[in-house]
Amino acid sequence: MRSPLVTRRRFLRDIGVSAVAAPLLVGMESLYETKLGHAAALPKRRFITVYTPNGMRYQDWRIPVAGSQLDITTGPANTAMSAPTCSLNPLVPNASKLLILDRISYVAARKHFQGVADGLGPVSSVDGIQHPGGHQKGMGCILTGTVLIGGTQNNENAGLANGISLDQVLAATPYGQGLKFPSLQLGVNVDENLADRYVDKRLSYSGPKMPLPPAVDPFAIFNQLFNGVATTGAASGPNIRQLMDSSVLDTVQSDFTRLQPKLSKADWQLLQQHQAGIRAIEQQLTAVFQTNVGCTLPPAPAAAGVNPMSAVATHAWAQDVKNFTTVGGLMIDIMVHALACGLTNLVTFQWANSEWDKVMSWIPGVTGGHHGLSHAQDAQLLKIDTWYASQVNSMITKMNAIPDSGGTGTLLDNSLLMYTSCMSDGQAHVSTNVPIVLAGSNGGYFKQGKALRFNNTFTNNALQDQQSIGNPDRSNNDLLASILDSFGELNAMAPTMKDPRFYSGAVLPYVKVGEGAPF
Repeated sequence: MRSPLVTRRRFLRDIGVSAVAAPLLVGMESLYETKLGHAAALPKRRFITVYTPNGMRYQDWRIPVAGSQLDITTGPANTAMSAPTCSLNPLVPNASKLLILDRISYVAARKHFQGVADGLGPVSSVDGIQHPGGHQKGMGCILTGTVLIGGTQNNENAGLANGISLDQVLAATPYGQGLKFPSLQLGVNVDENLADRYVDKRLSYSGPKMPLPPAVDPFAIFNQLFNGVATTGAASGPNIRQLMDSSVLDTVQSDFTRLQPKLSKADWQLLQQHQAGIRAIEQQLTAVFQTNVGCTLPPAPAAAGVNPMSAVATHAWAQDVKNFTTVGGLMIDIMVHALACGLTNLVTFQWANSEWDKVMSWIPGVTGGHHGLSHAQDAQLLKIDTWYASQVNSMITKMNAIPDSGGTGTLLDNSLLMYTSCMSDGQAHVSTNVPIVLAGSNGGYFKQGKALRFNNTFTNNALQDQQSIGNPDRSNNDLLASILDSFGELNAMAPTMKDPRFYSGAVLPYVKVGEGAPF
């Protein structure tokens, strides 16, 4: 299949659209309908993975109501999810758009599949090195469904995932090829030092032991996406003067006005909505330098230690934990508009590396480092996981507020957002019964408004349930197959994901619209 978005970019160039205007126009389907009838042949589909660090306590996120299929939009399950003791309660306003998957495990991250001397079952180490590090293994397994290889010790440098990740599998299909960005890797406070615990800092892999680094500077990624300004090298950073003095949109109004007659009324309104969103992001970026970085135009005073024209300065600001919430909010807005404008269909959004131990002091009542709290199974984890759920709810709400050009429903309706973490117990380093919440149906494929359980275990003892392996024992590899199936690309599933130790050989049951209830 020829990728339609290659033709769209060429079409925009041929009619004289500027490089700065193109990012907001490439997703406007009505612009191409009369000239390029084949351009809309590819269905609207998108996949976003949102990762939070240090695991998520099972007893806090599971819905404490018995049953294999629960309606979370009403009744007892909705009441239980709405309780302050449930870390998913911020998601309740969007419950009708959610599918909560209970009792799925990152099977390839289990200790006995990678240890050579642990005595926990059949020895099946890939490289003869024991890899029991739960954080590293869970994160490496999420999108690859594989074990770790190439490490030198049991933790810290425990190795890297032994395969390609799902987002990169999709990036090689028409859903990635031909777009300006076949995929985006975004991070908020992700340590980039690969010499220490490096596997816990990467979610996306282009192949075995080939992790892809996330972009962590919102100034740089904004300019790459929307401004057409090069950001290669430390000295060539974002065009801060332009951000401060005028909007990049000021130079493209003539393009938009000239093309208005070619756009449908709905697409013209959508374009105006995109412009408002981009301008709001610009205003936030400008405010950062006015209030946080001390925006003296270059040359900056030596005493200030900040050159606002330098990518080094913006990067340092972005990686300062004091700016965590600001950077996170900017990255959310940038991601949503990149998806809505048709610049990419595939995003990994990583809040931090998996052993992140910063103190989230902006959350009332949180006084300890997150990693240490996870090892202690401290009650403060409920506050932390609830805060992350509120940020994911913001993503979902923003995506659901944007109509999809040339299709039915909203941006969210034609996307699948997966919210997860590396473990269900940071103290025991257990990756059994991990947290997985899906939002959006990806064009009508996935059920919504439900919580599903995938084996026959449910008791009033959440900790006991979390540590048990039920029957059947469902793996995230089965979920990866379902996600590929929702794109019509199941045949593209990577061989490493089909390892029979971790994959049942079929898509995950009961998640697809039209299938019956489990058990």
